[in-house]
Amino acid sequence: MTTIPPNPEEALVTISTPQSDTVRVRDRVESSRFEFYFDDDVEIEPASTEELYFPLDIATYVRDVQEFIIPVYSAIIIHDHSTGKILEENVSDIEDTTLPEGDYEIEVASTPMKVYIRVSSAAQITRSANNVTVSLATPGDIIIGVRSHHERPAGTITTPRNIDSVMAAVSHFGSALKTLSPERSWPTLRGYPPHLELGKEFEIPEQVTKPDTGLELYIPRTIDAVFKTAPLTYYLAANLKPMPESCTQPYLSSSSTKIPLVGNLSNAALRLLQKNFLLDCIVRTEGLYSIDIEERQLVEGKLPWNPDTVYDLPLQERVVKYDEVPDQVLEEIMPTWPLTIDAEADFNSVAMLPHLAEELARVRIPGAMNQEVESTPTFVDDFVRADGGGTRAAERALNTPSPKPQITSPPEWDTQMHVSLLDGYPIGTNKTSLRAYDRHIDLDTPENNTITVHVVCNDDEMREEEVVTDLYGVRDLLEFEVNFHYKLSRSELRLLLERRFDLVHYIGHIDEEGILCADGYLDVRTDIDEVGVDAFILNACTSVEQGEALLEYGAVGGIATLFDVPNSSATRVGRSLSRLLNRGFPIRAALNIARESSVLGRRWVSLGDGRVSLTQPEGAFASIINIDPREDGNFNFELECFESRSHRIGSVVVPTANWGTYRVMPNRPQSVLSAEELEEVFSLEVSPVRCNGELYWTDETRPEDLRE
Repeated sequence: MTTIPPNPEEALVTISTPQSDTVRVRDRVESSRFEFYFDDDVEIEPASTEELYFPLDIATYVRDVQEFIIPVYSAIIIHDHSTGKILEENVSDIEDTTLPEGDYEIEVASTPMKVYIRVSSAAQITRSANNVTVSLATPGDIIIGVRSHHERPAGTITTPRNIDSVMAAVSHFGSALKTLSPERSWPTLRGYPPHLELGKEFEIPEQVTKPDTGLELYIPRTIDAVFKTAPLTYYLAANLKPMPESCTQPYLSSSSTKIPLVGNLSNAALRLLQKNFLLDCIVRTEGLYSIDIEERQLVEGKLPWNPDTVYDLPLQERVVKYDEVPDQVLEEIMPTWPLTIDAEADFNSVAMLPHLAEELARVRIPGAMNQEVESTPTFVDDFVRADGGGTRAAERALNTPSPKPQITSPPEWDTQMHVSLLDGYPIGTNKTSLRAYDRHIDLDTPENNTITVHVVCNDDEMREEEVVTDLYGVRDLLEFEVNFHYKLSRSELRLLLERRFDLVHYIGHIDEEGILCADGYLDVRTDIDEVGVDAFILNACTSVEQGEALLEYGAVGGIATLFDVPNSSATRVGRSLSRLLNRGFPIRAALNIARESSVLGRRWVSLGDGRVSLTQPEGAFASIINIDPREDGNFNFELECFESRSHRIGSVVVPTANWGTYRVMPNRPQSVLSAEELEEVFSLEVSPVRCNGELYWTDETRPEDLRE
């Protein structure tokens, strides 16, 4: 096997030939990979990344190619090599495409990395049900180039513990933007803001250079206001300044106008961010990616200007033009925003600010008054007692509940996902921390290509959930090692958790003494010094404190429970989680769906880095199909996509069959499909389906099943 570079342990991305007719590209940090298949044996040699138009991490020649296969049904975007512009007549994900003699860069849209293939020949692109074939008119060399989605901050800003210095530090977040054009709405063109840390002096590293946009955001001189406006400040590359004492309302200022932020500052900052972001997505279609998105189709005739007249304007002038658009014009296309984060605003938490900004999240500061401690509801206790098969608590009387951690009830949110950074554990949502975000950035590269899962069952009565062993690893193009363990001892479980691998799925009992093993309890809080496993599912009663201990000692993220859980509910949720993680869902998105498997679903919580995933999605996004049967025999179809490490807000959701139109994530493509069309969609890949409050899977469901 040939591998580029020769020392892969030092590389972010590698390209290799695991078989003589296969080229594999691999992102070692994100644990993702993709393969191309050739009609004959091929050889690869290093190429300069300058050989392709777009910025790349690595490139390779593939010699003497006649034909190659992209083994997914993917949208293919054809670029002119010399300009990078999309050749509109060749952008199609439905019809076959013929390329005349020329020099092209073929972008494969549904890969976990940015992948471009330079082809300097006439070619035929043919689509089948499950793949895309590219045939060259004349055999010759092609160049495959790859860029990882993994981002790291350029440096660390040190700030004293005072509000003016923190404002100055946040004003440098825009230095991470790779462009000030509308293209910065693409996630790959938004870099990670610099780290923040407290210190005696204000210090900025040389490589952190603040762009001069002419935009200034005036806010109250409070740390709360800085937190709420950090994502907006970052995206607009604005200077953050305290409001003059004579002002009663925050505002964004340019050389020619002031844009007020009316009402609740968190909501107002999000509205202004949404507006600028969405209009950037529309206007960027005049640039390199002239993709015909539905958002532009729906509002173009209602805009007070043409996108082509705005595209080349400086950022400051573009923001002013965007302000001319009435809010009601955008109501129809304004997406459900991906994320709300509840945070505690104080100087001890300023290191969280770059992470909040990078998420482009709505940031709320609920305060202690809005956090209600929630005990176990009585009707839930009754439900657990009535459930056959008992709970996953160790031998304990049900009327003597185990000590429970502080459980909070967060204020309602209207975004797709919610995360809490506050003290306590939020019911029905997700909990994270500064440590989790830092580990997300600093993920090191795994030692091999294999995705390793260990399923541990320590109780005879719970062996029904062993089926998850068969649900992990059912994926093409990926190598899995799935191991099952039964009744491990304390030392065996400790040694397992200390090993480096991808996921442990524990099925058994947990209580205040720890994880029940064959010979007693293993308490992660006191019995382990270091954890090697990246992610975990602790599918047992009140497992959250053991989960937190796993995070403290080295894990990246996982799923645990807040209360006792009955066996039947735990089995349903555990099965759903295993299938969703196996399909590439990040853990917080997987749990968001799996909760629907049980009336007690709110008892499970994701901890740590909710974006960690076991593997890559089969397509570009981890997605669920929402179906609503119609009286006329057809079906309302909606594709709901979730953010992942490789595809974030601003990516384009590309249709994979003859339905819908291009939409900007997090908007959802929608269509009305016949039963035959829906069956065709179901045949393309294995995906979860939500219909009438029930969860189905495309490989087990026919359209008529959804009417029962």
